[in-house]
Amino acid sequence: MGKLAVIFLLVFYTVFAEEELYNQTYQEDSSQETTQPDPLKERWIDKYFLTERIFLYPILKEHAEDIGVTKEQLLTVEDFYRNNFPKMLSDAKQVKNDEDELHDLILHGGETKRIKELIIEIAKLKAELTAYNVKEVRLIQNILTDDQYETLLEYLDKNDND
Repeated sequence: MGKLAVIFLLVFYTVFAEEELYNQTYQEDSSQETTQPDPLKERWIDKYFLTERIFLYPILKEHAEDIGVTKEQLLTVEDFYRNNFPKMLSDAKQVKNDEDELHDLILHGGETKRIKELIIEIAKLKAELTAYNVKEVRLIQNILTDDQYETLLEYLDKNDND
């Protein structure tokens, strides 16, 4: 259990340290076309986060005009996904594969050592995915004005209650 806590702390430290570097070096050209997967269409990954995913992007995009979101603000969020979503997809696929293997090992008398390794790996990957989610929310909080963010949260509440 101690190893799991250490891994969890290391993952979050690494991801949040990278966030500061990302904020300092953010200079990419947002106008480039991309053929990357659309985060709005790849919702299957939601179940592979450590906790329930707070996915603000679809609400932000759907209500951008009502919230008063500028093109530049939207491009900043799209750049986040352009830079991070391929890794998020890869991690989610790995969690799925690891969970499938874990279930098979549990049901068919697999080695305890391998089962423990898979549990730790799954926890680490889910923590990393959740850290990306926190980074997304923080990014959106930082690029929107207080009024825009409050309006976004109102839409989130309405969406959760539907």
